[in-house]
Amino acid sequence: MKIFNLYTRIFSRLLLVTIFALLSLRPAIAQRAGTSPLKIGLGVSYFSHHAYGKSVPRAGISIGLAPTIRLSRAAYLKPEVAFSMKGSRIDYNAAGLFNGNVRYQLNYLDIPIVIGLRANHWLALEAGGYGAIKLGGSFDFEGTFAAGYGTFDRDDLHGFDYGPVAGVALQSRLLLFNIRYYYGLRSIAANEEAGLLLGDATNNSIQLSIQMKRFRKRKR
Repeated sequence: MKIFNLYTRIFSRLLLVTIFALLSLRPAIAQRAGTSPLKIGLGVSYFSHHAYGKSVPRAGISIGLAPTIRLSRAAYLKPEVAFSMKGSRIDYNAAGLFNGNVRYQLNYLDIPIVIGLRANHWLALEAGGYGAIKLGGSFDFEGTFAAGYGTFDRDDLHGFDYGPVAGVALQSRLLLFNIRYYYGLRSIAANEEAGLLLGDATNNSIQLSIQMKRFRKRKR
């Protein structure tokens, strides 16, 4: 547990340094890159598993900054900062406990860092890791006993999530498309009360994002 907590602290500080670097270097990077750093997209998220029910995907939006740092003709580094809507709906079927569904709306500040390898001028493969800072969470429910709405307390959910990320980038003359899979490794629930609802569920999401290409006259 001490090793895990140490790893979390180190990774959290690395993410904060990354955010500061992105904000400081964004103007310079944007001037050199051919792609606008602004990234917008849609995502489908779901929970990994649950002992008492079935997870149903939830759709959400993602928006942030995603500059591209060229490493060579075939490789690039892409650090990002993005607001992402995640969560899922769980259809519970626990005899004697609760029959119904609960929709979980969870918001995160995602900070992925990926390395891309270009297969050709229009296709690249990307892989790396991500950290995510919890921004808030709420839920609404309906079932055999009641229906309503609520919010999670600060200590109900872990404030930090992380895991691997992989995907592909498709580039045209005007647009850059990214399709990625985020695989969360940390359980969402942080205490026994939240664990009764969420169990050992973790975040998983598939995100499709788009960036505009920019064209400048070449200097002679």
